Amino acid sequence: MQHDLASWARTLRRRAEERLALTQGRPPPRGVARGFGTWRDTVGRPAGASPSSAPTTPVPSHIAPPHSLDDALWLALTSPEGPIPPLLAPERADAPAPLSDPVGMRGVEVWTETELSAMHALWWLARRSGDPERLRRLDLSATWMLEHMQPDNATNRPWAICVFLDLWRREDNHDASLYAQTLLHNAEIGADLDDPLVALILADNADALDAMLRDG
Repeated sequence: MQHDLASWARTLRRRAEERLALTQGRPPPRGVARGFGTWRDTVGRPAGASPSSAPTTPVPSHIAPPHSLDDALWLALTSPEGPIPPLLAPERADAPAPLSDPVGMRGVEVWTETELSAMHALWWLARRSGDPERLRRLDLSATWMLEHMQPDNATNRPWAICVFLDLWRREDNHDASLYAQTLLHNAEIGADLDDPLVALILADNADALDAMLRDG
């Protein structure tokens, strides 16, 4: 399993570098939640460095206040005391459930991308806090996605690959491994080559896998 995760991490890192080479200097997509961009800026900055010394990798911009669950979770991650927004409560304590309510969603693709992005952010929040309840809630949302949403219902941005691979690692859930494979496949064949956000998401997934490997 360790070897497989290491191979995944190398693959994601290589794909991210290839994408960044193609998109270097191009503007990030408009309308992307600002929280993820702030997070990647923080990750890429050397300890103690000022914002001006951060890498020149394009970071998603945002022109409106936070308005979605994923944005709120990413912004919470960038602040040591950032509040965690309320998540959808499962019908039962152990019942799989998404983090947000799909009822009234603007479209399955939009909702799915928001949900996967929120799951990705919550993985980092659970790791930072060490709170087993956050990890348990994340597992319930990942299980719900496996049961109810095909990975090709998403946009081709590879959010939450790390979430499904972590579930595979801890629970030997092979459906989760296949889901992660499909998310990566979709990004490779369907995502816009001019979209720098794809490269940043791939790099963040690779960072998450490196963190898992350090855990042993």
